[in-house]
Amino acid sequence: MSQTNDLRRGKLAIILLIIIAFMTTNTNISYANEVGDQVERSLQGTITDEAGQPVEGATVQVGAYSPNAGFHFIISATTDEEGVYAIPSYSKTLGDAVSAILNVKGYVVVFEVQSEILDFQIPEQKASITGKITYIDEFATPVSNYPISLSVYLGRGGRIKIADSWSDSEGNYTMSVIPGEFNSARGVNQFSLVYNNNLENLVELHSGNHKVIDQQVFDMHPGTYLNGRLEVDVTDESDVPIQDAVVVLAGTDIPLFQAGNYFFSDVIKGGSYTLRVMAPGYMPAEENIEINGGVYRLSVKLIKNNPPVVIAMEERAPDYNGWYNKDVWVSFQAFDEEAEPVVDPPFLVSAEGAKQAITGSAIDAAGLRGTGTVYVSLDKTAPVTEAAVSERASNGNWYNSDIHVSLSSNDNLSGIEYIAYSLDNGSTWSDYEDVITISEEGENSLLYRSTDQAGNTEQPKQLVVNIDKTSPTLQLTLNRYALSPVNNKMIQIHAIVDGIDAGSGIAAIQLTSITSSQASHSSGSGNKLIDIQNAEYGTFDTAFDLRAENSGKGTEREYTIIYSTTDKAGNAAIASAIVVVSKDNKDDKNKKD
Repeated sequence: MSQTNDLRRGKLAIILLIIIAFMTTNTNISYANEVGDQVERSLQGTITDEAGQPVEGATVQVGAYSPNAGFHFIISATTDEEGVYAIPSYSKTLGDAVSAILNVKGYVVVFEVQSEILDFQIPEQKASITGKITYIDEFATPVSNYPISLSVYLGRGGRIKIADSWSDSEGNYTMSVIPGEFNSARGVNQFSLVYNNNLENLVELHSGNHKVIDQQVFDMHPGTYLNGRLEVDVTDESDVPIQDAVVVLAGTDIPLFQAGNYFFSDVIKGGSYTLRVMAPGYMPAEENIEINGGVYRLSVKLIKNNPPVVIAMEERAPDYNGWYNKDVWVSFQAFDEEAEPVVDPPFLVSAEGAKQAITGSAIDAAGLRGTGTVYVSLDKTAPVTEAAVSERASNGNWYNSDIHVSLSSNDNLSGIEYIAYSLDNGSTWSDYEDVITISEEGENSLLYRSTDQAGNTEQPKQLVVNIDKTSPTLQLTLNRYALSPVNNKMIQIHAIVDGIDAGSGIAAIQLTSITSSQASHSSGSGNKLIDIQNAEYGTFDTAFDLRAENSGKGTEREYTIIYSTTDKAGNAAIASAIVVVSKDNKDDKNKKD
């Protein structure tokens, strides 16, 4: 008996537990209101551009962070042509932080989801970050092609990349972002600015902010050379200082400061240079030097020389890439221990050529001649660019599909630096990299030009392309659509044919065919052999004769008249009409396509 009671009590306990579990489950599903409960939420909204126009194809990703699971994406949606997106339902754990990550026209924007409606308009005022990346050397050498990325950290597993950039040849970088509104694991609107996936800075950004953040780095060398400084002292062979020496870095505008026989510079960009040292009564000296970090110190000893010392110098630094693109004067300075020598007058370099040796001389009182030479590269002629269209145009110079334009340029001296083109009449120019596709219907104007290594830019050339991809409209009307009575006689039909084309215009309209639903030799009233007469196919023939005859088998005869048209771009269209020969001589009735 005791065992039976224990068994009954055990069964009652199990049933009670099942009932409690069922009630608890139903309560959590329907009335989740405690942290850790699963809840259903929805999200919808509209995304528009700066002008308030809908943005189609933008993506909205919903993700959640919980301390146990970290950050994970839940669901996503895409805006339609009205800029509308809708996520009818998604599940989350009550207490989790929910974020919406928008990808709109190349911008990644993060929002904290606080309601079930999230509308977004691209602001006119973006936020920006600019700065300079330099090496940790003494003179902060710029580092080029250094990667910088901006991200938002939404918790473990939730690093969202917002933008990235690379430093240019001078170490400068820039980013344009839309900050959004969120509370990340790092704080309110806190972004992580990461350098080469290594160093990290936190920056708070809001709409309209413009931050300048420079960074010195150690994980990427700036290249072959580091910035540095130059120090030069000039003496004669006996180590006597030469106070009136002239020291220049050939082919540059870099100033060297003088204190007696000592010369020094400010910070110089790292690289190879030619140092020229001159002084009256001494032979000029040249030294090839390399600035590569720190201070480059050099002692130059000049050797005395009786002939005059002649220095050839251009009136200005090269105009572009070591080339001149306009005539340049070369003047000559002469130094002599005894008296002022006779020096050649300045020489105008106007002939084009690469590394032309321009030499001047000076003669002192004793008749000794000294010379000085400088090498000048001059290119004054702009390059020549040609455009080639891949597709063949119609006789009226119209195209009926997208066209592809290739640009090529030639320069016989300094060489091509880049080709540029414009599709908005020169308001903006783009560098030519690959075949240009033009798809807009109507008249399109392509401007193009090239710039050579000397900085010469040719006058823009123009290619006008007419595109019409739309078929014309053809309207066909007949003077009659039924032949009655059925008397086997030939009846003249008159057609009114009108072609309409808003693009290239109508090129031709022609009568294409007239066919009968019954064979010409069918038995029937009259059984005449030629039922279609005076029709000139392939021409704009609008008058022809049809026989009022049918086969006599209880069916109507139908003549199908077809006209076709083409526009000047080669697009075609057809129109057709039907003339009926009834069996029982009833009144005319219309049949028309």
